[in-house]
Amino acid sequence: MTKVKKSIAFIMAMAVVCIGFGLFVSQTNKPQEESAFAANAEQILTLQIGAPQMTVDGESVNIDDSGTEPVIVDNRMLLPVRAVVENVGGTVEWDQDTRTTTLTYKSDVIKLTIDSNTAYLNDIAQTLDVTPVIINDRTMLPIRFIAESFKFTVNWDGDTQTVTITVPTDTAASEATVVPTATTEGQKADAPVVYMTKDITSQALVEIYDKLEFNAHVR
Repeated sequence: MTKVKKSIAFIMAMAVVCIGFGLFVSQTNKPQEESAFAANAEQILTLQIGAPQMTVDGESVNIDDSGTEPVIVDNRMLLPVRAVVENVGGTVEWDQDTRTTTLTYKSDVIKLTIDSNTAYLNDIAQTLDVTPVIINDRTMLPIRFIAESFKFTVNWDGDTQTVTITVPTDTAASEATVVPTATTEGQKADAPVVYMTKDITSQALVEIYDKLEFNAHVR
């Protein structure tokens, strides 16, 4: 009779552990899935020649309040780049005395001067194939040079005269270690990961109980 009771107790304890472990895995998988999604996410902007609107992740917004449109000069697309840079979290500064624009995105800094084919990327001189110009009081800059300097991807559709700029999200999301977080009452945020095998013993089962902080024992 004693052996039967032990067997029943062991089976019940095993069932509790499996259920608890299943719940733990289902909860810890959620932040991992969300992190993977964030790491793969991209921000996409599209601009079209002659169109005063641009799209940011599919949503149409005005390039600026003056109705400025992208133009083509010497077979290169120029646009008021402030809209692009600020929509992806960068900053734009204008020096009227030197007629120089400073663009900053994360750790990269670009400086361009009106009517000059020399630009500076992180203080290193670069030669432009089209010079920045001012059209209708707006500074128009070569988008491909700027986007690629900031490590964006640029695609040009000649049929629709549309440029698509793909901005990768911060890679820190994919490098970070995912720490399981509590989503149910009583579960600890730093709960340990427990691996189980088919050769589990009664003593090992007790240790698993202790790690999962169950108040049960095998007798």
